[in-house]
Amino acid sequence: MSGQNLDVTIDSLMVSGVTCDGDIGSLCVRIKNNGPSDLDTFSIDSRVNGNPLFAPFTFIGDTLFSGEDTIICLGSTSLTSLDSLSAFVTIPGSFNELNYSNDSISTIISLKPNPIANARTDTTICGLNSLTLGGAPTSNAANSFQWTPVTFLNDPTVTNPVGFFNQGGTFTYIVIVTDSNLCTNTDSVTVEVYDIPTFNAGIDTIICMGGVAQLG
Repeated sequence: MSGQNLDVTIDSLMVSGVTCDGDIGSLCVRIKNNGPSDLDTFSIDSRVNGNPLFAPFTFIGDTLFSGEDTIICLGSTSLTSLDSLSAFVTIPGSFNELNYSNDSISTIISLKPNPIANARTDTTICGLNSLTLGGAPTSNAANSFQWTPVTFLNDPTVTNPVGFFNQGGTFTYIVIVTDSNLCTNTDSVTVEVYDIPTFNAGIDTIICMGGVAQLG
């Protein structure tokens, strides 16, 4: 095939499986053989924000016939809004490339922001006291809340559950907030509860006036 006139192009770049910031998406490209000759080797490089993304993909051991196209998935990665994705295709230098202008493609990713989550600051209280978890607000956009664990909480599905702590210890609660786009975020708070002190004033007793009794 050395010296043949070839023209391989990237028709489109597709990202699937992403809606929210941080989602893992699959990056695929549609490759088309626009040249007059069949093609049995080429490579595809990918970048995110100008940096190499996946290892170069090499098409080999198969044939892309003249006028035929195929979809090639390069891999999956975590993406954030405004990430710049690009891909470009090359053929070995021994071949004659007819048109270099359609060998690359790029796109800017637009994703939904994740809601803010605020479980409140870590705090310390005495036992036999109640504490309201969450912030003011717990989230700026969420419409679903799930607190774990549910121990001591009056309702783990509300914005600001109340915990009544009847024993000492250190307790960490995690809240998962979800908005109408099914975007999520998490936050945690640690509550340190002092042990409840025990008291002993002694047994009830009766003495005569002027007598002495030991208390405690």
